[in-house]
Amino acid sequence: MNHYILNAIGEPEQTDVLTWSMWSATTNRVVEKTQIDGSSVSTVFIGSGFGQRPLLWETMVFDGPLDGERFCYETRMQAVRGHLEMCDRVREGVRATPLMTRQIELE
Repeated sequence: MNHYILNAIGEPEQTDVLTWSMWSATTNRVVEKTQIDGSSVSTVFIGSGFGQRPLLWETMVFDGPLDGERFCYETRMQAVRGHLEMCDRVREGVRATPLMTRQIELE
């Protein structure tokens, strides 16, 4: 597993696990957080992942009908867009299909 922190301009930089752990504990990693009818949609920089193109951002739904829905992204731009899409899905009560999940993660 590779670990990343965000540099001064918000771009991920690979680092060691100790630096990542200390940085994660002291940094606000929230990109967006939205409350919708008893559900919370949260998008954060998780900073750890596998492979050449790790998925470093995550959107997750807490509570409500879509509780546990989760998508991960390679870039902050994808994560912001994914957060908005997840908010729309929560409002509509639409769970993702496996094909949707794979497509969103690869975009």
